[in-house]
Amino acid sequence: MPSLIHHAEILSLLAEGASLLGRTPDREKIRLLRDRVAETRRMHGLEGSSAGEETLVWLTVLDALVERLLHDQEAMAALSTVKAFYEDVLASLIEGVVVIDPSRRITLVNRAAEEIVGITSEEAVGRSLDDVFRDLTEIASLATQTFETGRSFSNNDALLRRSGGETRAIGVMTSIVAGSGGGITGVVAVLRDLTSVREMEEQVRRAERLSALGVLAAGIAHEVRNPLAGVRGAAQLLRSEVRDNQALVPYTDVIVREVDRLDRIVTGLLPFASPRTFSYGPVNIHSVLDRVLLLEQPRASAAGVGFQREYDPSLPPVRGNEEQLAQVFLNLVRNGVEAMPAGGRLTVTTRVPDPFMAIRREGERMRMIQVRVADAGVGIPPEATASLFTPFFTTKDHGTGLGLALSHQIVTEHGGAIRVESEPGRGSAFSVTLPMVQEETPPEKPGRGARRRARTKQEDAV
Repeated sequence: MPSLIHHAEILSLLAEGASLLGRTPDREKIRLLRDRVAETRRMHGLEGSSAGEETLVWLTVLDALVERLLHDQEAMAALSTVKAFYEDVLASLIEGVVVIDPSRRITLVNRAAEEIVGITSEEAVGRSLDDVFRDLTEIASLATQTFETGRSFSNNDALLRRSGGETRAIGVMTSIVAGSGGGITGVVAVLRDLTSVREMEEQVRRAERLSALGVLAAGIAHEVRNPLAGVRGAAQLLRSEVRDNQALVPYTDVIVREVDRLDRIVTGLLPFASPRTFSYGPVNIHSVLDRVLLLEQPRASAAGVGFQREYDPSLPPVRGNEEQLAQVFLNLVRNGVEAMPAGGRLTVTTRVPDPFMAIRREGERMRMIQVRVADAGVGIPPEATASLFTPFFTTKDHGTGLGLALSHQIVTEHGGAIRVESEPGRGSAFSVTLPMVQEETPPEKPGRGARRRARTKQEDAV
């Protein structure tokens, strides 16, 4: 008959196995327990009828315990796999997802919601919905209605003002999270950043206005230019006739200058007349920017303005037309220099935005690069920023108001976007996003680590 030593060893193994129940399965401890059970059987010959009835009962219990632990381990492994899959799905969504429990506390925030709202999951989870989204009250309002009625609600006209002063157009939709018993266990709010959609709608409206303006310009260019040439010639002839009367000569000079200015305006309108076709290919944006800065260096030095380059050396080529892009950045750099009459520093920065920040065109997800031209000048009044890209609108005393309108059209034709941020008295920053040359391999999944970026900084002496 087996001795008490055998029973003590079996009970010790049972106690060890029981201590593993209800915990996260430890693969190594379960393996060691299984091996020790097999070793105890072998050493003491506890097999079959030789084990005795009582010992067989204990061995049966021990076997069942080991089997339960192995089953729990497999179940937890499967659960971890499913959990990781759903976490990857949530991290890959373009829409933001926020889950709220019945006590109005946030239980989940996915990566897109972090990007849209400007708050991390660690900062939001566990806090009150009203505290986290105090600047986006539509979420709390819609969530309350969904909790009360069990129905879905949406609002596509919400505005979110982020901590940096940036305002975003947000679409919000809420629906219930139903438990297994059919009761409401929470509410899920889906957030969609509609800023780019609103900007695209404005671009379409602006393009329609520019197209109408271009048709008008093409129609009157010939009719206006011919009389202008006649007026200019007559003014020059008149000047030669009255050169002895110094009181009249300045008036003839005014006529010539104004005729030349009107001719420049008509010439500036012609590019809007019809869609233009250019050859597009890979463009090194840093080469374009360096060429523009070299061209503007004499003007900048005379104004006491220095250039600072902050380039991302890993920046891939963009798809575009080099001459057209040079015209865009020449306009932006020149405007920045002119905005600092007392001198200062103009910073040109290039970077690849977060991999999540991409746009879809014709069903294809396109990665973008960003160029930022920032000055430390007088800034632009808030009421003027909305009209900056409208033809003939200018904040300069002697501007035509066509440079930014043409730059906007060029960037749009390249499939990009241009945006301005400005604060009166502190300067302005124009950000241009352009599609990079698309690779054949799919982009890296979001949420797999931050991209490390080295920057080179070069400062030119004023």
